[in-house]
Amino acid sequence: MFVSISRGILAKLYDLIQINGGDMKVLIKIELERALRSKGLLISLIVGFAIAITQFVVVVFPVSKHILAFFDGSANTYPRSVFNWWIGVDGLHPYLRIYLTIFPLLAAIPYASSYFEDRKYGYIKSMCTRVKRRQYLISKYVAVFVAGGVAVTLPMLLNLLLTASVLPSLVPVGSGNFLGSVCMFSDIFYVNPYWYIFIYMLMYFMYGGVFATLALVCSQIFDYSFFVLMFPFVIYYGLGIITPYISIDSIRSFNPRQLLSMQAGGCILIGTFFGEALLIGIISYALYMWKGVHSDIL
Repeated sequence: MFVSISRGILAKLYDLIQINGGDMKVLIKIELERALRSKGLLISLIVGFAIAITQFVVVVFPVSKHILAFFDGSANTYPRSVFNWWIGVDGLHPYLRIYLTIFPLLAAIPYASSYFEDRKYGYIKSMCTRVKRRQYLISKYVAVFVAGGVAVTLPMLLNLLLTASVLPSLVPVGSGNFLGSVCMFSDIFYVNPYWYIFIYMLMYFMYGGVFATLALVCSQIFDYSFFVLMFPFVIYYGLGIITPYISIDSIRSFNPRQLLSMQAGGCILIGTFFGEALLIGIISYALYMWKGVHSDIL
């Protein structure tokens, strides 16, 4: 069912892509279909769904039987709702931490190593005798980006839907049980929390896509899938390691795990939140295209 949902999402994304040239559109469609049917995407979704469903079964469903527990009507208490129990804000249990720990792997597994496989089995040679090399490279980049974004976003959305099916979507109040007033997007959260979640899901998609493309760049250099899949993982944690040693008030933190945590808004600036994903995407695209155009793949 969820594979069908992902196919529908990618079909819509394909319809939104406006690129001149029929060959390019056909290539993008072919690469998106290959990504959707890949075993890697299935593996990532199974792992992600397992974490999302486990959190729902172990944490959310039991508390849904006692929605008013500890609620006495005062401003300091609050009924159990979607916005303080779904996996995106659940800081009491390890599921979100596990998910963010393996985030770059979930993004890279679906399709990032496909360039390496295409080169190994002669698919690139076959395609580039029929279309321009740049067209093939762009279509591959788009497919890898989209597959990585889908792989890390769908499990979170599944958990949100499951949680919303058993807990009420009560509008949060500034009682200290939710975000602080200085946290990023707190004004949106306290007016329309689903828009707040949508912004983060968009950024999950973006970060999943750009880290998947980092693996794509690596696949142009190494002939081992293990190195390809581990490269975004190394960058992901490398950024987290060096963050404490670089004190820049205008940036604060560029640790991806912190940027993707919906509870760490007080340590994040909007410019860093969006800028890091954009910068990684630009770097990965530039390196990928330069290497792809100038390397001897035929």
